[in-house]
Amino acid sequence: MAKTISITQKRVKIIEKLISAGVTTEEQIKKITPSDLTGIKNISFTDILLVCELQECVKNNTVYSFLAKKEE
Repeated sequence: MAKTISITQKRVKIIEKLISAGVTTEEQIKKITPSDLTGIKNISFTDILLVCELQECVKNNTVYSFLAKKEE
């Protein structure tokens, strides 16, 4: 049976993918485009949506909230 992961785990995994791809600063997160994201190995549409959400949180200084937010 497939193991389900929480939304928090998904958010941490996308941050790990960004770091692995060389995105290591808030400024880089703010500037990354969907086109840039398609070049990252094993990135899904859901991941791209999470990155967009992360970008908003970085801009608003609410990254902790991004990680701690419960499933909607």
